[in-house]
Amino acid sequence: MSYQHYFQDVVTNLSIEDLFLLTYLKERGANEKFKSVSRKTLLIEIVEQQPSMTEATIRKAFHRLEALKFISLFNSGKQQKIYITTIGLEALKLN
Repeated sequence: MSYQHYFQDVVTNLSIEDLFLLTYLKERGANEKFKSVSRKTLLIEIVEQQPSMTEATIRKAFHRLEALKFISLFNSGKQQKIYITTIGLEALKLN
């Protein structure tokens, strides 16, 4: 199995919540460390836009996407900030 085939397989197995979060980050322009968005702000905005998504569902998606290196989290002062990585952008192109 090639790397490209493996990557396609991983991307096709992303959940709707995962894809929504990746798309949301891309549309918000959070694709660089200095353009990142605080985790708390994202939770509030996403729950307002998608009432069917609970905070627990969003947190699970954050953990899954971070493990896949599709998003990156870092601490900025007291806040944890999130942005989509180039790998995450490639995943969106495949979907």
